[in-house]
Amino acid sequence: MTVADVEQFLFDADTDTLDRISEVVKIRRTHIADRMAQNLRVGDKVSFEGRTRGKWAGRLVGEITKINRKKAKVGVTDPIYGHTVTWTVPFTMLTQED
Repeated sequence: MTVADVEQFLFDADTDTLDRISEVVKIRRTHIADRMAQNLRVGDKVSFEGRTRGKWAGRLVGEITKINRKKAKVGVTDPIYGHTVTWTVPFTMLTQED
């Protein structure tokens, strides 16, 4: 099944089917976030995409300072002033760095 097939199926689906698909996608995203959380530890180096403009644009690299239930606190060094700025980032947005 291709992405085009899925798009066509979704376009033709009724409301009940779309509601069920939405629930399945939500459950799957939760499972992915849970698996990612199990692999992360305080002190791990991670990256994530920042804002679209300004000094925080693009890929940011930092260190996990705290792990919450659904998100992690990531300390990122300010590129201009050099102090650490803490971001709260969902697990699904994080990528472990080596």
